Amino acid sequence: MGHFGLTPEDRISGHPPMHFDLSVFDIFGAMAAGASLHPVPPKMNVMAPAVARFIRDQALPQWFSVPSVLNYLVKAGAVEEGDFPELRRLLWCGEVLHTPTLVYLMRRLPHVDFTNLYPPTEATIASSYHRVMDIPDPEADIPIGRACDGESLLVLDDDLQPVPEGETAHLFVAGEGLSPGYWRDPEKTEAAFLCPPPESRLPAHMVPTTFLGYSRLPTNPHGKVDRKVLLVAFQDSPGVSWS
Repeated sequence: MGHFGLTPEDRISGHPPMHFDLSVFDIFGAMAAGASLHPVPPKMNVMAPAVARFIRDQALPQWFSVPSVLNYLVKAGAVEEGDFPELRRLLWCGEVLHTPTLVYLMRRLPHVDFTNLYPPTEATIASSYHRVMDIPDPEADIPIGRACDGESLLVLDDDLQPVPEGETAHLFVAGEGLSPGYWRDPEKTEAAFLCPPPESRLPAHMVPTTFLGYSRLPTNPHGKVDRKVLLVAFQDSPGVSWS
């Protein structure tokens, strides 16, 4: 929460339904900051003009939703040049956002910060975040970015060994946000999660994702090397037995 600098003056969207874990971010983020939460009426969920009007009418500084909602806004032409003047942060999570959608929004909303949050199904709410600083190439993949505090992103080969920077391999997630397993389903838990032995020096509890990834060392505006950023190729990882 601290990364986004929420304050008591913020008005936060509440788009995900309460049975969807993304709602936890909105509810407890607003409570922690003393901000106000503005639930989106369910009937608006697939009505792009109504969603756009809601953002304007509520003067929201922060919008958080799954990417499909952003795709609806773009396809319907519901976002105008310089729209949503109070909006400062636009976040998405739960699906892959098509890069052309992001390009469209960034060109029309130059005053907004755009952040991609990434989680596998077995983690809540996000394992990594990436603030998109510049309008990307429409053909490029959007990075999933740095691991959130308490989380780990690992790029490992078929033998669960780390690969050199820039080499593509399987993406694994570990950390505080990872579920201990599937409720009362030990077989599914065993199939989905890995518990490497201590001598492997890997996290004791982690999950393989369906993505391939690679890491790179970016530079900051001063030309110095920054922390590692993980990029993901949006393709299914080839079937590998991790048991």
